[in-house]
Amino acid sequence: MFLILIVFIMIIVNTVILLDPNLSKSIDSLIYINILVIITSIVFLIISYSTYRKKENKFINFINDPSQDDNYIKDNYFYMKVMEKIEESQKEVDNLRDELEEINDYMTNWIHEVKIPISVLQIISKRINEIDESRQLFKQINSELSRIDKLVEQAMYSSRAGNYNSDFFISEVNLEHAVKEVIKKNKYQFIYNKIDLQVEELNKTVLTDKKWITHIIELIVDNAIKYSNMGGKIEIYLKENKK
Repeated sequence: MFLILIVFIMIIVNTVILLDPNLSKSIDSLIYINILVIITSIVFLIISYSTYRKKENKFINFINDPSQDDNYIKDNYFYMKVMEKIEESQKEVDNLRDELEEINDYMTNWIHEVKIPISVLQIISKRINEIDESRQLFKQINSELSRIDKLVEQAMYSSRAGNYNSDFFISEVNLEHAVKEVIKKNKYQFIYNKIDLQVEELNKTVLTDKKWITHIIELIVDNAIKYSNMGGKIEIYLKENKK
């Protein structure tokens, strides 16, 4: 815009001088004025660009390292506008974080509350087992109770997923023990669906979080049971990737 302004002014000045009979004879002076204006404009542009680059570098350095104390940057209009938007966004993030924490607290309380009737139903199912000679009703009830219990645990792990870092503990975990624990929790599902379970050698120790790896194995087993036909077969085995 500055260059356009200079060119526009030079065109006006040159036109006026050339059209004026009294001034049109001083062509040498006109050329001199044009050269002087061009040189002055170039010098001004160089100085302005140099100043602009310094300010830009200061701004970039401040963004990379906000700890540096630069009053020019902090008093800059654009910086203040950016900081206002950042503060507004941070408030929104804090509000969303508070809402998520409230939801997680509610989910945690709900999970603990719902586990009480599940435990009561498990006790009732044992009493039914004493009455039901065929044990079919007992198996059906325990199968559904086991499924409800798994869904409740899945809800618990999902509510923790947002802040799993605070609930993540790496240790040596034996895969065979983890799988057997999952199988034990799902035994009524296997019995009710008449699924043949074949477990191969799983004696392998890995570095992971025990709760989360157990949860993942349980999800896999649950899907395997869900999508297997009645009287089907599920195989659990270990396969190590070799690079």
